[in-house]
Amino acid sequence: MNSYDSGDVVRVAVTFTNQSGTAVDPGAVALKVKNPLGVITIYNYPADGVIKDSTGNYHFDFDLTVQGKWVYRWQGTVSNKGAEENSFQVRESAFD
Repeated sequence: MNSYDSGDVVRVAVTFTNQSGTAVDPGAVALKVKNPLGVITIYNYPADGVIKDSTGNYHFDFDLTVQGKWVYRWQGTVSNKGAEENSFQVRESAFD
């Protein structure tokens, strides 16, 4: 699991592909985030800061202010469905 410091900006990215490995766009893209306090927030493309880099490639930048384990899940729905889940840790700071 990757670790970061409070105050870092962390980019998470995903690539959606079809069964032959070709990058494809889902009908809708959402990023679900659970912060260390247990609060779940959903970010949708394009309204909520999810950026499309190219066909099938998306990213989101987190401004990390809460220490602990963060969990996130990319979801592609409608056509070209897919999902990916991952996590990272924000280290405790001696200054917080």
